Amino acid sequence: MKLHNPVPFLFAVLAFGSEIVRTESVQAAFELRAARVKEAPITQDSTHIQLHAQAKQVDLLDKTTQRNSAGLNFCASSSPSRPDASNLTIFQLLSSSKHTTILAEYIKQDHQLLNTLNDTEAVHTVFAPVDDVLKAIPDQKKLIGFLLRYHISPLFLPLRRLLFTRTVPTLARAEGLCKHVFCPARLRVGHGPEGFAINAQPLSVNNSRAQSQTDRAQIGTNGVIHSITAVLMPPLDILEYLDLNPTQFSTFDLALERSGLHRRFTEVKNKPVGGTWFVPSNSAWRNLDQAVISFLFSPQGRPYLRLTLEYHIVPYWTLFSDGIYPLQEDGEEGLFSTASPGGRIQIKLPTLRPDYTMLIDLSGNGRSSEIRINTYDVVCQPDIFANDAVLHIVDNVLFPPHKLRLPDRGSITVQDIKDIWAEYV
Repeated sequence: MKLHNPVPFLFAVLAFGSEIVRTESVQAAFELRAARVKEAPITQDSTHIQLHAQAKQVDLLDKTTQRNSAGLNFCASSSPSRPDASNLTIFQLLSSSKHTTILAEYIKQDHQLLNTLNDTEAVHTVFAPVDDVLKAIPDQKKLIGFLLRYHISPLFLPLRRLLFTRTVPTLARAEGLCKHVFCPARLRVGHGPEGFAINAQPLSVNNSRAQSQTDRAQIGTNGVIHSITAVLMPPLDILEYLDLNPTQFSTFDLALERSGLHRRFTEVKNKPVGGTWFVPSNSAWRNLDQAVISFLFSPQGRPYLRLTLEYHIVPYWTLFSDGIYPLQEDGEEGLFSTASPGGRIQIKLPTLRPDYTMLIDLSGNGRSSEIRINTYDVVCQPDIFANDAVLHIVDNVLFPPHKLRLPDRGSITVQDIKDIWAEYV
């Protein structure tokens, strides 16, 4: 399937996630982000967008799960339906458990959410922090309102499905990614030798590491509950994320400052809503010849540095490994997925340099995925969520392919840089 222009197709669904904050750092995280978090009411209008498109994703996941997970034994049911379900709703299950009494009390204070989790006409998945975790959270109603929604997905996701899921929509609103329509904040799901990870942080799901509290997912009449041993927190803005990860991004961060592009994303008036950043790691910059780096970071090379950085940023379009958020006023959206074996999608995206686009190839098989840029360059770590964009780490500094004769970045000279951007400088 080829999408040479994303605008007519508007394949939207996935976005945004964040980090997990352990018990001891919850208070500090709240203080840092309290001013940014907003409560999004749960209404039929705010969830139908997710449900319409995510139904397609669930169908794909079911087929992939049936093919690839034979013989796996997870705590939750392995069937796409809800066998052995309790006759209790999600909220009733939370209320009846001695391990989620605090969460149940917070939900009682939110009447819309209470009705949602008692509604048997729809299904949801709750990532339920246990009481020991929630005891550290201050009683801030607006903050709690957002966080509750950030732990709830409008999909039925037993563990077997989570294994083949990359990002998960929630009932929280990602205001930094979409201005005029509801875009769900998302969680990034991963797994490793020690179990599941959400937003790149390992945690115990259904107490896979500690059997003292609960040993399985709870399935009710309207969804599934996974107990977790951490609080899922909303993400930082992308510039804050870069600042806090200097071991990976100090060179890119310095380049933003030196080029003056940093101001474009600190001024609210000129800042794009949403976006995709392909960020070269520090090691990617070292692939360039030292003479080229010295030139780009010199006063004479500053215009070329800015042009190069602008080619790494896609404004307004937030691309994930399994979907994209467009900026639309009518709320129309769809889903593309590479979850099925051999799945492949090609899409062309604009950059901050209006005359230059990126050709993106997405392919995958179940949980694995690959993102290629202009055929040559590969994303080495996808789907790092920020409040206002999504970040993909690349292992090379990017240049327009028709302007670049040699894919080997070590062979690029200062004159090559000047030739690439000659028409702009």
